[in-house]
Amino acid sequence: MDPEIIPINHLIELQFPIVDSFSLSAGGDFVVWEDLRNGNKDIFGFNLKTRQELAICTDPGDQINPDTDGNLVVWAQDTGSEGMNLFGHDLKTRKTFRICDQPDKRFKPKVSGQYVIWLEGGWPVVTIGGKDLQTGHELIIGQPDHCQEDPDISGSIVVWTDTRDGVQDIYGYELEADHQFAICTDQGDQSCPAIDGRTVVWYDQGRQSLWTKLIEADTSSIRGRILTDELIYGKKGKPSVRKPSDPEVKP
Repeated sequence: MDPEIIPINHLIELQFPIVDSFSLSAGGDFVVWEDLRNGNKDIFGFNLKTRQELAICTDPGDQINPDTDGNLVVWAQDTGSEGMNLFGHDLKTRKTFRICDQPDKRFKPKVSGQYVIWLEGGWPVVTIGGKDLQTGHELIIGQPDHCQEDPDISGSIVVWTDTRDGVQDIYGYELEADHQFAICTDQGDQSCPAIDGRTVVWYDQGRQSLWTKLIEADTSSIRGRILTDELIYGKKGKPSVRKPSDPEVKP
């Protein structure tokens, strides 16, 4: 049976386009994006099961960088004098909440279950922060002496592009074990990692190909040992891994 193509944003035909393809995020039965129909960047979503569109945030100013795990939606929002801050929306209760109490330059949030991560700071040093929505504790993931980019999260594992050695490598962090480990430090640059469960994919810029590794389940004792290392797609592109809906978490 051929896969069904579901039109998500009918406003494309009316020349109100999605901002760009990188603003799209999908989790579970839900897709979210930046939307320009009101003259600024708002956050809209679409339920693939019910085929209903939802206006998630249409506040004044711009809302950008949406992400969803199918239960929660997170995004960065221009709050005016406070600068950029992060907000979340519970798709079940339809309640919106502030993720960070203190405003700062935070952007590109990612959510998985009880954890939200984000980038913070500015060039030349951008680091990764995070928060446990169940406990309310903020997490220090990145290091302030070099730049981290392209963060992604699945469960309690965070992956990112790291520049500590003067090139782009792929590193990971197990939040529950409080342990950081190298995923790929091969010669040349590796970037744009994505993770689903224990499977990590990334783009190797030198070889212009996509690669994958499977992380050992017990990272607390194995220290992030790599089980597989194989070429999966020999063509340039930004990788992605399908994310199933994560367990419901109430902030």
